[in-house]
Amino acid sequence: MALCRADVKLDVCSSCLNETISRVKLDCPSNKEAIGWSADCTLRYSNTNLSEIGN
Repeated sequence: MALCRADVKLDVCSSCLNETISRVKLDCPSNKEAIGWSADCTLRYSNTNLSEIGN
């Protein structure tokens, strides 16, 4: 799941997410889930189906 603030332009959002993905891959190379964020964007990945959480 990837989110950017509503006031962030598409190119800035894309760049933010790419940088966050790279940072998470370096910091958490073997994790099955991680969360990364900055001032403009948030990224979460997991091997758990997000639609099943809370059911």
